[in-house]
Amino acid sequence: MSIRIGIDLMESENSPKAILKETLHFAKSLNKDVEFIFFAKKDLEDELEKIEKEIDYPFEIVYSEHTIAMDEDPLLAIRRRKDSTIFKGLKYSKEDKIDAFISCGN
Repeated sequence: MSIRIGIDLMESENSPKAILKETLHFAKSLNKDVEFIFFAKKDLEDELEKIEKEIDYPFEIVYSEHTIAMDEDPLLAIRRRKDSTIFKGLKYSKEDKIDAFISCGN
């Protein structure tokens, strides 16, 4: 049985591309069956999909139109932006599509 981990790539001090690459490099070093589902902003689609060719490790990216910035009130923002990366990640967790969800964001 594999472990499914969701990671919100947005609103970190590091770039989404760097987080994606380092996570996949780490995953390749594990001797476990771990699936990663990443959550990112739609405008990064072309940039992030290039990594799929660079790193031989299966993963999925769920794209959203919005993020929630660090300076926003999280409760108000999540109610207003149901198409944000963090909202989708939490929804995947609630629906048991992932076993854990990690976000560096708000």
